[in-house]
Amino acid sequence: MRQTRKIKMTEAVVRNLPAPEKSEVTYTSLTQNLTLRVLNTGTKTWVARIWNGDTGKVQKRKLGVWPAMTCANAVKALEALQREMVDAKLNKPKVVVTLGKAVTRYIDRLVYKGKSLSCINTTKNAWDRIPKDLLDTELSEVVPYDLSQLVSTLHKTKPGVALHLRRTLKATCKMALENEWTEKDRTLSIKPVRSKPNTKLCSLEELALVMAECRAQPDVDKKAAFLLLAATGQRGNEIQSLLWGDIDPDANTITVRAENRNHREQHVVPMNELAHEALALLERKEEHRHVFPRAHRDWISAFGRQLGVTAGVDFNSQQLRKHFISGLLSEGAPLHVVQALSGYKDAKVLLSAYAIANKQRTQEAIKLVNH
Repeated sequence: MRQTRKIKMTEAVVRNLPAPEKSEVTYTSLTQNLTLRVLNTGTKTWVARIWNGDTGKVQKRKLGVWPAMTCANAVKALEALQREMVDAKLNKPKVVVTLGKAVTRYIDRLVYKGKSLSCINTTKNAWDRIPKDLLDTELSEVVPYDLSQLVSTLHKTKPGVALHLRRTLKATCKMALENEWTEKDRTLSIKPVRSKPNTKLCSLEELALVMAECRAQPDVDKKAAFLLLAATGQRGNEIQSLLWGDIDPDANTITVRAENRNHREQHVVPMNELAHEALALLERKEEHRHVFPRAHRDWISAFGRQLGVTAGVDFNSQQLRKHFISGLLSEGAPLHVVQALSGYKDAKVLLSAYAIANKQRTQEAIKLVNH
């Protein structure tokens, strides 16, 4: 069993150290990063312990064996090794990293850590807001005012995007400082950004106009996807990534695979009449084929905005999920049932972001109060 003891490293003390009965004993200097490893055979080896800032770990190096290397020579060898590592760090070639490359590496780190799809997508959307000339600028030459001006300008029109952009720039600069790509934090002048949750929700009459406009569209794939989105209350990317093998007509369920969900957990949704109406428009294919083979990842959102413009309604496809959850709660469905259908773990997030009372339901509810 290895043992560690602290001693004062002098020639007389080292000479009188006995050999251990079993395994080895490591003696550590009180003032130097120097250790002496004594084996049960009587061999005494000098070992240097030096902190490596690049790896964040203590690096060990063998200096020599006593008595060939005396205690004084071991201290001199340790000092020479420390000077050598300092010189190597000073002469280390400078790594040129642009802002765009740094943000790309930050996104790769998010993917490696298994962050949710929504986190990765919002970071990519924030990255798209950075001008190309700023992305091509070397990180150490980025002017802090340019970043703060970019965030403040975006905050006037898109506060939510500005919030994610500031968060992305802050995290990227922190990673750049850790990797010594820059010596100064370029995001200190960016002011905090506050974003209110989007509570926009069209009325039931306006939703009926959008659904009627959807059924009149000639594109069968887009029509079926939009109806399926309204029937299940799932997110757009979850519907877009469905395979035919995920739809089980016998069990009357749709399975959203874990890799396509934000929480990375499989979710099973029962089908209703509207879901059957949507799937009846399509021809069933092999189980490994996509139900909606479209290359553009935001085509459902674009289709929803197009329907809103055609119907004359301020609408986006995310409102289908809000209507789905708010409608269930308004009809008296228990909260745990709504959580199970929508796939939410945290009821607080569900109620704050999606449970929105529109004007019509509020007026109907107030009529129930009759003292």
